[in-house]
Amino acid sequence: MNLDAEDVWHIGDNVRTDVGGANAAGLHSVWLNRFEQTLTEDDPVPDIEVKSLSELASLLGPGSQQLS
Repeated sequence: MNLDAEDVWHIGDNVRTDVGGANAAGLHSVWLNRFEQTLTEDDPVPDIEVKSLSELASLLGPGSQQLS
């Protein structure tokens, strides 16, 4: 696909592996936090946190500027 890391968003539900991996790779991270878990001070911090797939869909919808 030949994309720059800053143009890629990784979406995952595991804060340590998904968010941590994305952050380490220089990608943007979206944490799908369906169970309203609380981050600890040792957890990687996501760029965006959503609680549901419908919330994620609204961010990705037509005309959305949220993930730019």
